[in-house]
Formats: sequence, structure tokens, C-alpha cells
Amino acid sequence: MKPSPLFTAVKARNEEIVDVRETATYKGVALKTVIFLLFTLATATLSYIFLPKIIEAAENSGNTNSLAIYVGVLIAASIVSLIAAIVGRVSDRAAMIAGTIYALAEGFLLGSITALVDNYMIHYAGLICIFATFIIFGVMLILYATGVIKVNNIFRAVLLGFFIGLIALIPFTIILAIVGRFMDYTTYLWICLGIEAFLLLYGVITLALNFAEAEGIVRMGAPKRAEWSVALGMEISLVFIYIELLRLLIIIASLVDRK
Repeated sequence: MKPSPLFTAVKARNEEIVDVRETATYKGVALKTVIFLLFTLATATLSYIFLPKIIEAAENSGNTNSLAIYVGVLIAASIVSLIAAIVGRVSDRAAMIAGTIYALAEGFLLGSITALVDNYMIHYAGLICIFATFIIFGVMLILYATGVIKVNNIFRAVLLGFFIGLIALIPFTIILAIVGRFMDYTTYLWICLGIEAFLLLYGVITLALNFAEAEGIVRMGAPKRAEWSVALGMEISLVFIYIELLRLLIIIASLVDRK
């Protein structure tokens, strides 16, 4: 039986209302951020478990082919994660797939790096940095929610200054890597500590920008798919903070060993 024109009109109107209501929410951003983090945690756990076994097998057998393949996969994963991050942040429509790829590839990298640090340098470094990352996230969220930190023109100017400083650090670190061998090692470590502190502060500041972005899409009533891009931005900031914390911990441990 063919539906009446009135029924068709009411159905179309109801679908239009549903479409209007399907806008971005804070809950949606939070949920999608958690999804990305779980993907990262999954691949990080796998690489954390298997990398030491691959290294041990290579040392025992003298065959480093498997280790070389693993390193090649790591390099490929770093390239893929970079491309996925750019695509996901530029396009809302591609953010879900690109963000998932980024989370999986980045988890593989983080798990491998953490396994090396935990097994050969600092025990439980990964756990320490995970807790520190989420403490930083919680503190920044509270500061932003209470209005202590406001993302205004002054804040954006400060962030731009940090970004320019970040770019300026690239040639500086290259020069430091070249001349560092001729420097006193303790002095070299202190310089590296300063660089890592700067990078960590930059990562912490970008979290506030992520919160502002989430608030912006909710207030504007942006489409639901915009949540994926904002969640990816949050994931990128958290990964960046974790890596810088890990590097900072390594430098601090090296300075302590020098005393």
C-alpha cells in the first residue's frame, strides 16, 4: 500500500529534525578521543610485548633480519601516522578513518619506544609517563573549564610564538647534534633538558587549544563528524606530551647517573 502524502511529509520532517539534532557534543568528542586512545593502547601493548622478544631472538641467533624488518615497519608507521594526522585534521569526512590509522600506527611506535626505555634504561618509565600525561590533561581541563586559561588573541599569540620557537629549534638541534660531541656531556644534557622542557610546555599549551576547538564545534552546532577531527587533535596532543615526558625522563635519569 502506498503511503499517503501527509505521512511522507511528516516522515521527511522528522528525519530533518533528527539530522538537525545530530550535531557535535562534548560527550561525542570525549567518546571518540577514548576510542582513539584505546586503539593506540592496543597496538602499543602488542609492540611492547613483542619487540624485546625479537631483539632477544636476534641476539641469540645472530640473525638480525627480523629486527631489520621490524625497524623498517617502524619507519613506515611513522610516515603513515604523519600523513594520517594531516589528512584527519584537514578533512572532517576523513577524520574517522585517518584518526584510526594514526592511532594504530602511533601506538606501534609508542609501544616500541617504551619497550626499549623500560627494558634497557628506566624501569616503569612508560607507566610513569602515562600517569603524568593524564594528570597534565586533567589539570589543563580544570584550568580551562574554570576560566583560568582562556583561549583568546593573547593566548593564540603566545602559542604562535611557541610554534615559531619550535621551528627555530630544528636547525639548532641539528647544530647541537654536530657540535655536541665536542661539549662537556653534562652541559649537553642540560641543554637537551631545556629543549625538552620547551617542547613539553608547547604540548601542554596545545591542549587548551584542543579544548577550545571542542567548545567551538559544540557551540556552532557543527556536524557530528567534526567530533572525529577534534578527537584526533586531542590524541595528537596527548601522544606528543607522552613522548616529551619520556624523553625528559631519560635526560633526567642521565643527569642523575652523572652525579
